[in-house]
Amino acid sequence: MKRRMAILTLMALALFGGVVGGGLASTVDAIQLANIRVIAGMATTEVTLTPHADSCAGVGFDSYWHCDESGVNAANVGLDVTNARGATAGAAVYLQTFGYSGYAFGYTRDHIGTCPGVDVSLWIPYPDAAVGTWIGSVNFVQFPRAIANGTEIRFGTNWTIVYLGSLPSGAACALSTGPHLHQSGTPGVNIATNVPVTGDDDGSIGGVQIYATGSYPDNWLHNIAY
Repeated sequence: MKRRMAILTLMALALFGGVVGGGLASTVDAIQLANIRVIAGMATTEVTLTPHADSCAGVGFDSYWHCDESGVNAANVGLDVTNARGATAGAAVYLQTFGYSGYAFGYTRDHIGTCPGVDVSLWIPYPDAAVGTWIGSVNFVQFPRAIANGTEIRFGTNWTIVYLGSLPSGAACALSTGPHLHQSGTPGVNIATNVPVTGDDDGSIGGVQIYATGSYPDNWLHNIAY
């Protein structure tokens, strides 16, 4: 038994090293059953990360990840991103996932908070597929919603890409610092946060960049797992 657990531990660390979410058992289950990765939602191949004063620093995150949503989304962990090589104002916002295994469903609603956007409540067919489990949400904030409330989205293997709206030319709300996308997820047993994604992918321009869709095995923000 100890040898088997040691092997499973090495597998989990090798495949999911650096993530924050559930414990080892849930990570191993995720390898076996479902692995759906949520990518940065801007319509660009490269995004720039914005440091945030209200960061999650001190609890395993750096100065880019922040936990400043309110109400039912207070636990959500997110990043602020802008377009690295083009205009941010007017950029389309998509819910983009890449699934390796399993499936899940999302249901859209107006963002619950001060600024406009879209929250996508997540449901997984686990542990009982007939009943399932609501596991939290992935949220996209700082733009007016264009998708209808209550839209059902199925995440499966390969790409799922759904248009949510477009970023405004100015501040989306009183708390906004200008055009940008705030994207977050609810951390827990079934939603992991890819903390190391904030490592710089492009040293040719200032700041910290990630290739949003150009390297989806590594540059995901959150992972839906069961």
